[in-house]
Amino acid sequence: MTLDGRGEKATTGYAVGDGNRLEWPGQVHMPHSLGVLYER
Repeated sequence: MTLDGRGEKATTGYAVGDGNRLEWPGQVHMPHSLGVLYER
């Protein structure tokens, strides 16, 4: 899981690992961001 204040597109993302692969079932994009909430 990653939580950024600002990213290129996604501000939050979560992945499931399987061996050396990651599958990203979901992402949250700006302006919705837990990181920005934390900054305030």
